[in-house]
Amino acid sequence: MSGINMPLAHHGQEYVWRELYYSYGLTSSDLDEFFSGPAFFAWQRMANIRKFGGPLPASFIDAQYELQKNVLTRYKEFAITPVLPGFNGVVPPKFYTLYPDSVQQMGTWNDFPADYCCSYIIDASDPLFVEVGAKFIEIYDKIYDTLSFTHYYNIDTFNENQPLDSSETYLYDNSNAVYNSIIKGDPNGIWIMQAWLFVNDDDFWQDDQIKYYLSGVPDDKVILLDLTSEYKPVYEKIAANNKSFLWCMLHNYGGARTIYGELSTLYYGLRNATTRYPALALGIGLTMEAIDQNPVQYAFMQELSFVVDLDKKDVSTLTIDDIDKALTWPWIQKYVNRRYTLLDDDSRNNVEYAWNMLWQNSYTDPPTCKYPCYHRRGMLPDKPLMTMTRDDQIGATALVEVWENLLKVHPYNTVQAYKYDVVDVTRQVLSNLFQDIYVLYQAAYNRRDTTSLDSLGSQLLSILSDIDRILGTSSSYLLGKWIEAAKSWAIDSDQAALFEYNARNQLTLWGPTGEIDDYASKNWQGLVGSYYYSRWQLFTNSVLSDVKAGNAFDVDKYTSLELELGEKWCNDNTLFVTEEVNETSKISAQLQYRYGNKYRSLYKYEQIDDYDITGFDIYNGTSWTKNINQMKYLCDAEPMCKGFTSNGYLKTSTDKGSMIPAINTSIYLKQEAITVDPLLKAAGTSGTCTCTQYGGGICSGFCNGDTCPCMNCQYWNQTCY
Repeated sequence: MSGINMPLAHHGQEYVWRELYYSYGLTSSDLDEFFSGPAFFAWQRMANIRKFGGPLPASFIDAQYELQKNVLTRYKEFAITPVLPGFNGVVPPKFYTLYPDSVQQMGTWNDFPADYCCSYIIDASDPLFVEVGAKFIEIYDKIYDTLSFTHYYNIDTFNENQPLDSSETYLYDNSNAVYNSIIKGDPNGIWIMQAWLFVNDDDFWQDDQIKYYLSGVPDDKVILLDLTSEYKPVYEKIAANNKSFLWCMLHNYGGARTIYGELSTLYYGLRNATTRYPALALGIGLTMEAIDQNPVQYAFMQELSFVVDLDKKDVSTLTIDDIDKALTWPWIQKYVNRRYTLLDDDSRNNVEYAWNMLWQNSYTDPPTCKYPCYHRRGMLPDKPLMTMTRDDQIGATALVEVWENLLKVHPYNTVQAYKYDVVDVTRQVLSNLFQDIYVLYQAAYNRRDTTSLDSLGSQLLSILSDIDRILGTSSSYLLGKWIEAAKSWAIDSDQAALFEYNARNQLTLWGPTGEIDDYASKNWQGLVGSYYYSRWQLFTNSVLSDVKAGNAFDVDKYTSLELELGEKWCNDNTLFVTEEVNETSKISAQLQYRYGNKYRSLYKYEQIDDYDITGFDIYNGTSWTKNINQMKYLCDAEPMCKGFTSNGYLKTSTDKGSMIPAINTSIYLKQEAITVDPLLKAAGTSGTCTCTQYGGGICSGFCNGDTCPCMNCQYWNQTCY
């Protein structure tokens, strides 16, 4: 179990809430105005939204009840102590009608419309708060028999909702009401709360407000989850009020996919906290918004529970380099061998070399954006606009070499973890190139160059298609599995449609009209190939059409069309594959010839070492990648490009009169195109292929689909005779 001994156990709580609210005279119709759809439970439970994605079928509530019984039974068998839900004050709208003097309405959250926002909460100073909270625990125990083995209750108030008052009395009353509701229902109860409110709205939660709020509960009756200790810790503020905490890693927002993290700094941060507050730092926690990404980050974090002090060094003298040498790299070597079940030395050496580069370039330093690390997700799953910006990318060039070395382990293609990592690295390399192409696309728009817009727009769509293709080779990246899992809870076609809408909407619009669209974006086969591809196609077509007509990009018109596309996609029921295509290494290797270090340009390039060219930059900045063959790909994709420098500048002119000496910098000047046989057929044609190798030489073989066996001399377009 990797040391996990206190998991959340939130399934089946709607079964309890239903019984509780029925006892106050509410009906199922009243609860339809309250319960959200399953994809949005967390936010409805924390008083952010209501009703959206519903109405929640009674059969689903009953099925979740059965699931929770099984979950709790298994926890008992493994001696695991679960954390149960509790009452945070949020109630159905009907309560406002029944108790108008006791219920208040909160403000909107992320601009959700009135039908779905502005949750109702019981005034903490009203005895009704404690009554309802205690009654929930009593009913919960009656249904699930939990008081015999757990006394922990997760309750979050003011989650991304600002309190109505900042006074000492108001804040004290709120926390004190939560505490009293717990001990009235369970005298041994302990409150588990997220400290996210202190991070998310630190303008409101000043030191005094935190003090007022935490003073409403005894020191030994609450444990706070310092939700993002690795980026923006608040445990010092918690400890200043003599409250216990768990040092938690959030790392990921919305399940967004990018290869990034920090390993050694996790140990350093945790060690610092436990050294400074040994009596208050009770353990560690994983508080990610989605776990199926960057598995090495989570595996390492879980093992920190078992790591003893490194050489018993004082934390004040401990350096990241100490941790790298004594802990992190030795651990990665064991992790990789365990993960891939490697058997021979050559495979082990190739993979360890790849992982050393991956660690040094992607898992060593915290990302520059830190909190919240939103822009680490990349551009392709975000709503296309002409004003998108990039975060600094760690290790784009090195990742090309990581990709190449991972693919030297072909015999292990059947190991799921290996396939998962090959897909992820391939996807990341292509995503990085996508962003480099996009920046060129921005520059082409700024100069209203329709030829470049057409060429670069086509490349954006080609990359999306190829990302979708590689994602389909691992079962971990399939949209179809997500949708079918959601639909499996349905007992009829209407429920299946409702659950599919929930599954689709959370990934895309995240709200009725895109209130927080793309927050929970995923890099999944099917999602990339249908939704993201269609959006980028709409975007590039709209831009090109407007520019050809002599107009600026009509953002408002495009935004309206983009929302229509999203709404249509969310209500669609097209089936997506649920089984992987077992060709991970094969397809990834093919893509190296299109986008990787094996790319072969259709142009010759003259290389001039130790020189640079001043001026003539296509845009003000450098590409993420500095890999020479990828730079050729970028230059080939942009008709305006006449060459580039090894430090990442693409040029509109290669005037040798502008050359200046520059040690360790090289210029690559685009020359004449390589002659291509006019009998070349389109990619995807079966037959005999003859590939002309750059610099001369021919190899032949049978071509099936877009694959030629002469991979060492194949052009980027993989065409066939």
